[in-house]
Amino acid sequence: SDDSSFFAVGSRDMSCRIYSLFPIEGFHYVNLLGHRSSVVACFFKHQGLDLYTVSKDGAVIVWKSNMTLEQVKDYLSSLPKKKGKKETYEDMEIVDKSLKDEEEKEEEEEEEEEEK
Repeated sequence: SDDSSFFAVGSRDMSCRIYSLFPIEGFHYVNLLGHRSSVVACFFKHQGLDLYTVSKDGAVIVWKSNMTLEQVKDYLSSLPKKKGKKETYEDMEIVDKSLKDEEEKEEEEEEEEEEK
């Protein structure tokens, strides 16, 4: 990010993770999935939290943020503390809505299979 509070790391497992350089209570990392080969580059948009990721096969994904850096920090500081299990931030809507809907559908299908 512009203020160097967050950094993104691409991986061979076809994901990109966003980490905080400084401890922010309630924030662990954001995991972005969608590439079909290793992620070789990650770039934050100037003066924003939109993220561009590039994979080995040349695909570029633009991850749109609907929050400013300050909004993210305010949101995270307002979360209740949880002990034990790591928190997830599905409700933050950091990534494109269509990707979120796809992930929710997959989770619902997994839950239905577990119930059977």
